[in-house]
Amino acid sequence: MPKSAEHKEIKRILRNISNKRARIVIEHILKNGFITTEQLEKQYGYNHPPRAARDVREAGIPLETFRVKTAKDVQSPLIALAM
Repeated sequence: MPKSAEHKEIKRILRNISNKRARIVIEHILKNGFITTEQLEKQYGYNHPPRAARDVREAGIPLETFRVKTAKDVQSPLIALAM
C-alpha cells in the first residue's frame, strides 16, 4: 500500500479515536514524521510517554520505536508510524 493510502487509512482511524493522548501522538507524527519521548514530555507534558505510544498501538495503528541521541547526548526513544 502506498504511503498516501496508508496516511488516509490512519486519518480515517483517527476520526474514531477519542483518546486525547493517542490523537496528539498520531497528529504530531502525521505532521512531522516522528515524535520523541522528550517531545511528549516537554511539549505535551506527559510524565509517562511510553503510555502515549501504547494508546496509539491499542487503537490499531502500528508504530516503530528507534533509539536516538538527544541534544543532551542521552539515548531517547523516537516513535514513528510503521510503514
